[in-house]
Amino acid sequence: MYLLYLGLPVLMRCPKDKSIGYTIVTVLCAIVMAVVIGVLSACAIGGLSLLGLGALGKFGSHSDTAADTTIAAGALSNIFGGKSEADRARVGDAISKLGRMGEDAERAEKAARASGATDPQGAGGSAVDMNTALNAVGQIMTGGRDVKPVDFHRLKDMLPERIDGLKRTEASGQSGEAMGIKGSSATARYSDGANASLEVEISDLGSLSELAALAGKFDPTMEKETSTGYERTTKVNGQLVHERYDRRDRSGEVSVILNNRFSVTVNGSGVDASVLTGALKELDLSKLATMTAAN
Repeated sequence: MYLLYLGLPVLMRCPKDKSIGYTIVTVLCAIVMAVVIGVLSACAIGGLSLLGLGALGKFGSHSDTAADTTIAAGALSNIFGGKSEADRARVGDAISKLGRMGEDAERAEKAARASGATDPQGAGGSAVDMNTALNAVGQIMTGGRDVKPVDFHRLKDMLPERIDGLKRTEASGQSGEAMGIKGSSATARYSDGANASLEVEISDLGSLSELAALAGKFDPTMEKETSTGYERTTKVNGQLVHERYDRRDRSGEVSVILNNRFSVTVNGSGVDASVLTGALKELDLSKLATMTAAN
């Protein structure tokens, strides 16, 4: 992030006083695109980037006024799912932190230049706490919401002992937080002891659930066929479903986003396509769709 902040004025000729805003815009768009691509595969990402640019443009123009920060915080919080005044306040605080960090880095660099330091830009870097900066970016990405993910033990309990005759050979779960973004997941592997195998993962998107909701608003659909297989993204009963299968290798993947909150993915090798879709039916998706950390 800091290298990007330093390089934008040089390589892109942007005004230096706006580089912190442009840096945040670029990083947020990249993160949003990476997350949504990973979750929804080949979906319409361009709209997300345009929405992010439009909302961030306000505070991308460097301003010290509390009113402008409030406007920017409100726009960002709304886009990423924040609904309360507390959510907007947390986004506003994150924006202010990033702004102050950019100013501190610039002052440190100027002071280093004035003192004749051989690496003045390095002095600016020492003024930036990257952990704090990344947490602030994460706070903006979540719209200021503090979403508690479902305990991974409960997700793990939803993975059956057998799927279509394949026995569960391994099960694991985890929860974590990075950049202030919380989530949890559980994974199980199944095998017939020969060539057929499945891997099923249930993930609680937690703080990133509104990104899935935002992508869903673009109603992404796609379909592709080759001589040996197919790939498609559709909506089934209002839920986004992505399917990919290669008949030659007898391998593929089926994934679904439930209520913009839970991602269920089935990867298979040495199995028919019906086994992949059947694996989803083995799971209690209706229960999962209504699950929260509180119930």
